[in-house]
Amino acid sequence: MKKNILILILILFGKFGFSQDKKGKYFIKKDTDEKTYLILNSIGDTIKKLSPDKYFLCFTSEFENFAVFGLRKRKNWFAIDINEKILFKVLNTIYGEPSPDFLRENRIRLIDEENKIGYANEKGKITIQPKFKFATSFYKGKAIIGENCEKVLWSHENESDCKHYSLKCKKYGYINKKGKILKLGKYSFENIRKEIKWKPYENY
Repeated sequence: MKKNILILILILFGKFGFSQDKKGKYFIKKDTDEKTYLILNSIGDTIKKLSPDKYFLCFTSEFENFAVFGLRKRKNWFAIDINEKILFKVLNTIYGEPSPDFLRENRIRLIDEENKIGYANEKGKITIQPKFKFATSFYKGKAIIGENCEKVLWSHENESDCKHYSLKCKKYGYINKKGKILKLGKYSFENIRKEIKWKPYENY
Protein backbone atom coordinates (compact mmCIF):
# COMPACT_ATOMS: atom_id res chain seq x y z
CA MET A 1 0.00 0.00 0.00
CA LYS A 2 2.76 2.41 1.00
CA LYS A 3 4.64 1.50 -2.17
CA ASN A 4 1.60 2.34 -4.32
CA ILE A 5 1.15 5.72 -2.59
CA LEU A 6 4.82 6.52 -3.14
CA ILE A 7 4.54 5.68 -6.85
CA LEU A 8 1.43 7.86 -7.13
CA ILE A 9 3.21 10.80 -5.47
CA LEU A 10 6.16 10.45 -7.87
CA ILE A 11 3.82 10.38 -10.88
CA LEU A 12 1.94 13.47 -9.72
CA PHE A 13 5.18 15.30 -8.94
CA GLY A 14 6.50 14.50 -12.39
CA LYS A 15 3.27 15.57 -14.04
CA PHE A 16 2.78 18.86 -12.23
CA GLY A 17 6.10 19.83 -10.68
CA PHE A 18 8.48 19.46 -13.60
CA SER A 19 6.12 20.62 -16.33
CA GLN A 20 5.30 23.85 -14.50
CA ASP A 21 8.98 24.67 -14.04
CA LYS A 22 9.58 24.46 -17.78
CA LYS A 23 9.05 27.79 -19.52
CA GLY A 24 7.27 27.48 -22.83
CA LYS A 25 7.85 29.48 -25.98
CA TYR A 26 5.21 31.50 -27.76
CA PHE A 27 5.07 32.14 -31.48
CA ILE A 28 3.61 35.11 -33.34
CA LYS A 29 2.13 35.07 -36.81
CA LYS A 30 -0.40 37.07 -38.80
CA ASP A 31 -3.95 35.85 -39.30
CA THR A 32 -5.36 35.30 -42.80
CA ASP A 33 -6.54 38.92 -42.88
CA GLU A 34 -2.85 39.97 -42.65
CA LYS A 35 -3.76 42.57 -40.03
CA THR A 36 -4.36 40.61 -36.86
CA TYR A 37 -1.42 39.13 -34.95
CA LEU A 38 -1.94 35.73 -33.35
CA ILE A 39 -0.01 34.31 -30.42
CA LEU A 40 0.44 30.55 -30.56
CA ASN A 41 1.68 28.16 -27.89
CA SER A 42 4.47 25.64 -28.39
CA ILE A 43 2.16 23.11 -30.09
CA GLY A 44 0.68 25.62 -32.51
CA ASP A 45 -2.64 26.40 -30.83
CA THR A 46 -3.84 30.00 -31.00
CA ILE A 47 -4.11 31.30 -27.44
CA LYS A 48 -4.59 35.00 -28.12
CA LYS A 49 -5.65 37.35 -30.90
CA LEU A 50 -4.22 40.86 -30.71
CA SER A 51 -6.44 43.72 -31.77
CA PRO A 52 -5.33 45.35 -35.07
CA ASP A 53 -6.71 48.60 -33.63
CA LYS A 54 -3.92 48.48 -31.03
CA TYR A 55 -0.99 46.75 -32.73
CA PHE A 56 0.25 47.63 -36.20
CA LEU A 57 3.73 46.09 -36.40
CA CYS A 58 5.57 43.22 -34.73
CA PHE A 59 9.32 42.58 -34.76
CA THR A 60 9.25 39.25 -32.93
CA SER A 61 8.49 35.78 -34.31
CA GLU A 62 8.96 33.80 -31.10
CA PHE A 63 9.47 34.68 -27.44
CA GLU A 64 9.37 33.46 -23.86
CA ASN A 65 8.94 36.62 -21.80
CA PHE A 66 8.23 39.51 -24.15
CA ALA A 67 7.77 40.53 -27.77
CA VAL A 68 8.46 43.89 -29.45
CA PHE A 69 5.52 45.69 -31.04
CA GLY A 70 4.58 49.01 -32.56
CA LEU A 71 1.42 50.44 -31.01
CA ARG A 72 -1.00 52.66 -32.88
CA LYS A 73 -1.06 56.34 -31.89
CA ARG A 74 2.11 55.90 -29.83
CA LYS A 75 5.70 56.63 -30.77
CA ASN A 76 8.55 54.19 -30.24
CA TRP A 77 8.46 50.40 -29.89
CA PHE A 78 7.31 48.53 -26.82
CA ALA A 79 8.17 45.28 -25.06
CA ILE A 80 4.88 43.46 -24.33
CA ASP A 81 4.45 40.34 -22.21
CA ILE A 82 1.97 37.51 -22.81
CA ASN A 83 -0.71 39.40 -20.83
CA GLU A 84 -0.22 42.46 -23.09
CA LYS A 85 1.40 44.40 -20.27
CA ILE A 86 3.85 47.06 -21.47
CA LEU A 87 7.20 46.41 -19.81
CA PHE A 88 9.28 49.23 -21.32
CA LYS A 89 9.96 51.27 -24.45
CA VAL A 90 12.56 49.73 -26.75
CA LEU A 91 15.34 51.84 -28.23
CA ASN A 92 15.20 52.47 -31.97
CA THR A 93 18.79 51.93 -33.06
CA ILE A 94 18.83 53.96 -36.30
CA TYR A 95 17.38 57.46 -36.54
CA GLY A 96 14.99 57.60 -39.48
CA GLU A 97 14.44 53.84 -39.81
CA PRO A 98 12.25 51.34 -37.94
CA SER A 99 14.96 49.32 -36.20
CA PRO A 100 14.16 48.37 -32.60
CA ASP A 101 16.93 46.88 -30.52
CA PHE A 102 16.95 43.15 -29.76
CA LEU A 103 18.55 40.86 -27.21
CA ARG A 104 22.29 40.52 -27.35
CA GLU A 105 24.10 38.78 -24.50
CA ASN A 106 20.67 38.61 -22.82
CA ARG A 107 20.34 42.41 -22.74
CA ILE A 108 18.13 44.78 -24.73
CA ARG A 109 18.29 48.57 -24.68
CA LEU A 110 15.30 50.59 -23.52
CA ILE A 111 14.53 54.30 -23.25
CA ASP A 112 12.57 56.55 -20.91
CA GLU A 113 10.52 59.67 -21.61
CA GLU A 114 13.72 61.75 -21.93
CA ASN A 115 15.24 59.24 -24.38
CA LYS A 116 17.86 58.20 -21.84
CA ILE A 117 19.06 54.63 -22.45
CA GLY A 118 19.01 51.72 -20.03
CA TYR A 119 18.93 47.93 -20.26
CA ALA A 120 16.60 45.02 -19.54
CA ASN A 121 17.36 41.31 -19.47
CA GLU A 122 15.78 38.42 -21.37
CA LYS A 123 13.06 38.12 -18.71
CA GLY A 124 11.93 41.70 -19.31
CA LYS A 125 13.34 42.95 -16.00
CA ILE A 126 15.10 46.33 -16.07
CA THR A 127 18.69 45.73 -14.93
CA ILE A 128 20.14 49.21 -15.58
CA GLN A 129 17.87 52.23 -15.23
CA PRO A 130 17.85 54.67 -18.19
CA LYS A 131 20.60 57.25 -17.66
CA PHE A 132 22.83 57.28 -20.73
CA LYS A 133 22.48 59.62 -23.69
CA PHE A 134 24.35 57.13 -25.87
CA ALA A 135 24.90 53.41 -25.25
CA THR A 136 25.74 50.43 -27.42
CA SER A 137 24.71 46.83 -27.04
CA PHE A 138 26.82 44.61 -24.81
CA TYR A 139 29.71 42.64 -26.22
CA LYS A 140 31.69 40.32 -23.97
CA GLY A 141 30.14 41.94 -20.92
CA LYS A 142 30.87 45.57 -21.81
CA ALA A 143 28.97 48.36 -23.57
CA ILE A 144 30.20 51.73 -24.81
CA ILE A 145 28.50 54.84 -23.41
CA GLY A 146 28.64 58.51 -24.35
CA GLU A 147 27.91 61.85 -22.67
CA ASN A 148 27.42 65.42 -23.90
CA CYS A 149 26.04 64.20 -27.21
CA GLU A 150 24.30 65.87 -30.13
CA LYS A 151 22.57 64.59 -33.26
CA VAL A 152 24.46 65.00 -36.51
CA LEU A 153 22.57 64.85 -39.82
CA TRP A 154 23.97 62.48 -42.43
CA SER A 155 24.67 63.99 -45.84
CA HIS A 156 22.18 62.94 -48.54
CA GLU A 157 22.37 63.26 -52.30
CA ASN A 158 18.74 64.33 -52.54
CA GLU A 159 16.89 66.55 -50.11
CA SER A 160 13.87 64.28 -50.54
CA ASP A 161 15.79 61.34 -49.06
CA CYS A 162 14.82 60.14 -45.57
CA LYS A 163 16.75 62.02 -42.92
CA HIS A 164 19.20 59.93 -40.91
CA TYR A 165 21.13 61.04 -37.87
CA SER A 166 23.94 59.77 -35.70
CA LEU A 167 25.01 60.84 -32.22
CA LYS A 168 28.38 62.45 -31.67
CA CYS A 169 29.52 62.70 -28.07
CA LYS A 170 32.26 64.71 -26.37
CA LYS A 171 32.92 61.94 -23.86
CA TYR A 172 33.01 58.17 -24.28
CA GLY A 173 33.61 55.29 -21.95
CA TYR A 174 32.24 51.86 -21.09
CA ILE A 175 30.21 50.01 -18.47
CA ASN A 176 29.74 46.47 -17.23
CA LYS A 177 26.44 44.59 -17.02
CA LYS A 178 25.76 46.01 -13.57
CA GLY A 179 25.82 49.51 -15.02
CA LYS A 180 29.08 50.44 -13.32
CA ILE A 181 31.06 53.02 -15.30
CA LEU A 182 34.53 51.56 -15.74
CA LYS A 183 35.89 54.43 -17.80
CA LEU A 184 34.61 57.78 -19.07
CA GLY A 185 36.43 60.80 -20.42
CA LYS A 186 37.44 62.78 -23.47
CA TYR A 187 38.11 59.73 -25.57
CA SER A 188 36.83 59.00 -29.06
CA PHE A 189 34.40 56.19 -29.75
CA GLU A 190 37.11 54.44 -31.74
CA ASN A 191 39.57 54.66 -28.82
CA ILE A 192 37.11 52.94 -26.50
CA ARG A 193 36.03 50.42 -29.14
CA LYS A 194 39.61 49.30 -29.66
CA GLU A 195 40.35 49.20 -25.94
CA ILE A 196 37.53 46.80 -25.10
CA LYS A 197 37.52 45.15 -28.56
CA TRP A 198 33.80 45.87 -28.95
CA LYS A 199 32.08 44.63 -32.11
CA PRO A 200 28.74 45.61 -33.69
CA TYR A 201 26.01 43.06 -34.48
CA GLU A 202 27.19 42.22 -37.97
CA ASN A 203 30.63 41.20 -36.70
CA TYR A 204 29.43 39.30 -33.63
